[in-house]
Amino acid sequence: AVAAEDGSAAVPAEGGAMRLRQVIQESGLEDWSEADYVAMRDDEPRTKAYEAAINKRLQGTQGSSVVVDIGTGSLALLAIMAAKAGAKKVYAIEKNPEAAKKAKETVTKEGLDGKIQVIEGDSTQVELPEKVDLIVSELIGSIATQEGVEPIIKDAEKRFLRESEGGTCAQMIPARVETRIAPVKYTEHRIMQFASKRGVMSRGKPAPDTL
Repeated sequence: AVAAEDGSAAVPAEGGAMRLRQVIQESGLEDWSEADYVAMRDDEPRTKAYEAAINKRLQGTQGSSVVVDIGTGSLALLAIMAAKAGAKKVYAIEKNPEAAKKAKETVTKEGLDGKIQVIEGDSTQVELPEKVDLIVSELIGSIATQEGVEPIIKDAEKRFLRESEGGTCAQMIPARVETRIAPVKYTEHRIMQFASKRGVMSRGKPAPDTL
């Protein structure tokens, strides 16, 4: 199947035609381990980019901005960044019960209980007590729409976001995502033999005569 930007997947049909099948999110998203969250936090370029964007967006707001972090994870990473950058209030939503519990513990350890409220639940079903000025999230899979980011963010934009003259893109981090796909054919190469011996092979079956 080939994923499209609207969150659908193109699958082969009879006669060589393609049909679209809607794909909301990949399976297992509620099964992130603590090690997974730590690995994402320790991805320095990614983490620094988020921190810089959040700091820039909240700079000069004099502690008046309200933020929602969708999919905050066990470390409540983006929520804590927003709180430390000067947000007045941060609502940190997490669907995974265990991750939500750990996020509350993390927030308490950081001494930010007064600023960050962790909410356990699906963001599309959660109600916030007030409108927010900024939506932050890290719901991007290997393909931009893989984790269901489009319907989730559209819902958040409609129900959570306060109207602003700057437009909604200025009120979201990330403001946009893009997937680029290039066709690749693996030919026999010593690196493939090395990968095979190490057990590091891509998922799926190779085309005939390519390995």
